[in-house]
Amino acid sequence: MADLAASVLGAGYQFVACGVITGRGRPDFTLRQALSTHAAMHNAEGWLFREAVIRAGQQMGLRVAAATPDAAYAETADAAGIIVPEVEARMKEFGTQLGPPWGKDQKLASAAAWLALARARVNRS
Repeated sequence: MADLAASVLGAGYQFVACGVITGRGRPDFTLRQALSTHAAMHNAEGWLFREAVIRAGQQMGLRVAAATPDAAYAETADAAGIIVPEVEARMKEFGTQLGPPWGKDQKLASAAAWLALARARVNRS
């Protein structure tokens, strides 16, 4: 994340926030269970990666916003002061401008970033 921050700052932007799409809480399995199947390993790996990004952002002093996939658009709309259909419309516009791939994962990641920036803006006011 430090390399990303340096790149952002080097391009003349501020690095103020980090958005993460989370799961539904900490996994309720042991290390032995996490290593028992390929699918369980991926589940544990996903949780670990999200936690690492959240903690790195916090250590860098960033405003970190986390949301579940089911709540991301609603939380983004609330933080940005708009309605959910407007978030959905903007996500569609982003996809048109950016091109493929623009699936669910990209939309949720963008919503998380927008959520973090909107919350950071509110906290600076």
